[in-house]
Amino acid sequence: MKMSRINIIVSGIPRNKFSGGLLCVFEYANGLAEMGHEVRVIPITSSSEPEWFKPKFEIMHLRNSFWNDFAKTISVLQEFLHKNTSKREVGKSFMRLFLHRFRKGLPYSFQRAMQIDNLYDNLPPADITLATHYSTAIVAYMFGSGKKFYFAQHFEPYFSVDYDEPDLAFIDAWLSYRLPLQIIANSSWLADRLYEEFGIEARICPNAIRHEDFYPDGNPPATDERFIVVSYGGRNAKWKGFEDAAEAIRLAREVIPNLEWRVFGDALLPPDNEIASYVPLGFITGSLLRRAYSSAHVLLASSWYESFPLFPLEAMASGTAVVTTPFGTEDYARHLHNAYVVPPKEPKAMAEAIVTLYKNEGLRQSLSVQAAKDAKLYTWERSVGRMAEIMGLSNPAQAVAQ
Repeated sequence: MKMSRINIIVSGIPRNKFSGGLLCVFEYANGLAEMGHEVRVIPITSSSEPEWFKPKFEIMHLRNSFWNDFAKTISVLQEFLHKNTSKREVGKSFMRLFLHRFRKGLPYSFQRAMQIDNLYDNLPPADITLATHYSTAIVAYMFGSGKKFYFAQHFEPYFSVDYDEPDLAFIDAWLSYRLPLQIIANSSWLADRLYEEFGIEARICPNAIRHEDFYPDGNPPATDERFIVVSYGGRNAKWKGFEDAAEAIRLAREVIPNLEWRVFGDALLPPDNEIASYVPLGFITGSLLRRAYSSAHVLLASSWYESFPLFPLEAMASGTAVVTTPFGTEDYARHLHNAYVVPPKEPKAMAEAIVTLYKNEGLRQSLSVQAAKDAKLYTWERSVGRMAEIMGLSNPAQAVAQ
């Protein structure tokens, strides 16, 4: 069966901390490589080797660097002196050198121009090109080869407020869905959103979690000793609803004075904030994160909108009762079946859910047991198989084994 060459374009690769979205992209890349395909992951910015993941695929780092651009500029200048090139090419070369030298302080518009320029003539030929973020979609469209896909993992115009030129970022993200790319959505919520806004019928490929990392591992203390609620800090993003979670904890503590709130990851509020203090767990993964889930009575997920967030599903797999908002979790969280679903931006409803699960141990136990059972459906083998199906890929490794 045929092996395919697959280029997966990402916005960047950090050395230590990472997002759930990038983790999922790497899991797909590993899975497709295990099938026997030639997989390259290509960042559009200068990136590091990830210390948090063992890739079975190639990471193609950009050759662009200050000294590389400097050498190119000298070469272009020599060609100009010999009348083999134009002033325009010399100007472009010097501008590229200047922008590379001062790239960290550049506004959004300049950063985007550099990202596009970085991949010009740098993408190797492929049978499939996959964009994974709105910033990579235009690159996949302009410079990619073979069949072109866009794996959307959120409705990204919502996050334009995070940039220094939010109006431009909004247009940039909005127009990414108008490009002639085949769109794959990671959740039914996102697929519905794309259909409502653009009439796009995206195919759905839900993400998954590593079940060797997340499973019930110990028990929380007796509730009369401590009632533990754990939350994700949300990377300082306001839409993660951390301030709503803090207010919910404050209200819940009026009924549960021994409530201990633990938070992992960076958070919008400090541990000793005036709304609700918490115990910071830092950036944790693997067994530490599993035990943080398993040692808590409840996980509180308070985002305004998500698209298949991993942490509620990880908590469910770890045997923790989950209180979550609905948008983006509908694929795996069902109210009073395996989770307690509450409206976003309503701290009072969140607090009531926490108090209900504190008082009703039977409900808390039934939700956690069902959650652990349902979470087992979301495996990387299943998700990678679905991605391969959507892309029309064969499994050459399986053919060799047979």
